Amino acid sequence: MAPGMENNTSAATSPASTGYQVDDLIIDLGQQRVTRAGNDIPLPHLSFELLVTLARAAPDLVTFDQLTERVWTGLVITPETISQRVKLVRDALGDDPHAPRYIAGVRGRGYRMVATVRPLVDRHRSSPAHLAGTAGAPIETAGAAARPRVLGWLGGILAVALLLAAPWALSRYLRGPRPAEPVAGAPGSVVVQPPRTIAVLPLIDLSPAGDNEYLGDGLAQELSARLARIRGLRVAASTSAFVFKERRADVHTIAQTLGV
Repeated sequence: MAPGMENNTSAATSPASTGYQVDDLIIDLGQQRVTRAGNDIPLPHLSFELLVTLARAAPDLVTFDQLTERVWTGLVITPETISQRVKLVRDALGDDPHAPRYIAGVRGRGYRMVATVRPLVDRHRSSPAHLAGTAGAPIETAGAAARPRVLGWLGGILAVALLLAAPWALSRYLRGPRPAEPVAGAPGSVVVQPPRTIAVLPLIDLSPAGDNEYLGDGLAQELSARLARIRGLRVAASTSAFVFKERRADVHTIAQTLGV
């Protein structure tokens, strides 16, 4: 356990703790949502877990290794992946990295929450009325809980197969049709091929549980790397394409912005 996280972790896992107030943000652990002045701030699963991890440790620093262990458990990622995720969270919260209100970075080490963090307590969580209201709730069986997980893995395997085949298909497309044989006596001509440019946009996690976002990020980065090996093809940097992960923009706007 990281230094300085003991008290915060115990408060978060106590029966009366329901979340955190981070400056003007409300983090509701039970509903897995973040609100400001009553308005929802949509955050993907990884972004939400990252924000909760920093809030639990506040005001202490959380290193890259600690963030990997708590947010990307069991995965091998780079600090660049964490930095990109922090950027997405900052964009969603409207936080300025040069004058941070919520998250501050420590170069080469990690991140810490600079906003004031207070645990939230639900006084009605353990009331008899609440307990009576949940007594008749249906209990999900182990088989029913495992079924969406299996479907999610099958979908992930299919996505891997399709994405790994995409560079081959695209390379065949870029070659175009076989050029016609020159006609004897016809004047020679030079065909100038326009530059081929493409961008791989962030992939959407469509698994039932919505907890495979890291797989989509990794596949998009791998697909970009493989496409970049195709001769005559220019691929926009992943860091530029991933700016549109949390934005709603049509493909024409994205193409003009990235120059692809």
